[in-house]
Amino acid sequence: MSRGAAHCGSASKPILLELERQPAVAQAWLNRAGTLMAVVWSEQSKRKERAKTVKAVLVQRDMKAKELKGKARQEALNDFESPKDWYRGADVDRLSEEEAGVIVDRWINRFRQKITLADDKAKVLQDAFTTQLKRHLCGHATREETREEMIKIARHHLDEKDFEILMENFGNAFRPNNEH
Repeated sequence: MSRGAAHCGSASKPILLELERQPAVAQAWLNRAGTLMAVVWSEQSKRKERAKTVKAVLVQRDMKAKELKGKARQEALNDFESPKDWYRGADVDRLSEEEAGVIVDRWINRFRQKITLADDKAKVLQDAFTTQLKRHLCGHATREETREEMIKIARHHLDEKDFEILMENFGNAFRPNNEH
């Protein structure tokens, strides 16, 4: 069990997939929060090669992780025994898709603090933005492509005044200017 390899599904997916390509690894998993990674070793793997395998994959991606020990390790192992909240590399996109919905929901709520949005218009924007953000988080579109599409969507569904207010307050990759 390791903590800190990546903090979201989209960043973790390539690590999990790369680990599973290694002969020493049978399976690699990420917890729902995206904060813990579990590696199930192949039967033929040797203890010395295990640490080297994980370190090599993390170094390749310029990431670090800390192996859990003691009570924290035991708690993580107990949690891992119920794999409903653990995801393998190929399944991590589901987490990214869910994350997109949560992020866009926050955006829409913030937009509504600045502009008047009828429920039906808010729903249309939410669905369209979520679709675009899912594409980005799952690696099917760049950040800039996603931003451009979201701007087109906003321009199409908002009047000029609301669009300008939206861009003034949220134009930086659709994040509020005061949020980092």
